[in-house]
Amino acid sequence: MTMNEITKLFDTKMSEIYEKHGAFFAFSEKQFNESKIEGVKYCDAGYGLLCPVDNAKTLIDEINTIAVDRRDYTVKHLGAKRIISDAFFDYETGYTGDTSDMMNSLRVYIKHYPELFTEELINTTIKECFKWDAENN
Repeated sequence: MTMNEITKLFDTKMSEIYEKHGAFFAFSEKQFNESKIEGVKYCDAGYGLLCPVDNAKTLIDEINTIAVDRRDYTVKHLGAKRIISDAFFDYETGYTGDTSDMMNSLRVYIKHYPELFTEELINTTIKECFKWDAENN
């Protein structure tokens, strides 16, 4: 399994939740007007996601559940080293030399799986990725 496959799997689950609760993304008044249902009061659920007020709490709870499920699923199917490596390359750490964005993306894993995402494993993996990147790019 790849990170892209996991992303697609959980994006599908998120889309189902949005549809179930009448939520949609709108970044302009035109988009809002095209998607809204007359007579329904909407609230901002963040990042351009709008939701009927009556469904907001349930929507947020289900989004949070999916986020936890995705984190756990990713750890189970990819493992710590692969997640660290993916973050290294996703944030172009070899190009920038800056690990701060990569490390920021790993915070949730480090917090919930400190026994897997150890400082030693992270540092070793970063060194391996820098070496691979230098030899192959």
